[in-house]
Amino acid sequence: MWAIAVIKWSGYDPNIASTRRWNQEIVRENSTMYSRVYFLCNLADILPAVIKMIPLFFYDLVGRKKEEMYTALNERRALIAKEDAVPAEMETLTEMLAGL
Repeated sequence: MWAIAVIKWSGYDPNIASTRRWNQEIVRENSTMYSRVYFLCNLADILPAVIKMIPLFFYDLVGRKKEEMYTALNERRALIAKEDAVPAEMETLTEMLAGL
């Protein structure tokens, strides 16, 4: 549904034969279509980056809150590292295999 709306908004005309579509006269007539499609491609690149930046304006990163956030982040990283740690049996097995 959205794709059809975007195609209609861009001004694409499916009735033009594909051999005539690249003719200079047709290109001049459809220059608005090409500029709109170019705009949509750039918007698809820029919009997610802008959306990711919006939450940064709502964080209070001054003083004590900043230190608490870093402490919580380090605790979370320590838990992740502990979960990803290799068991002692696996370490001994790899050392034995490395000695062969």
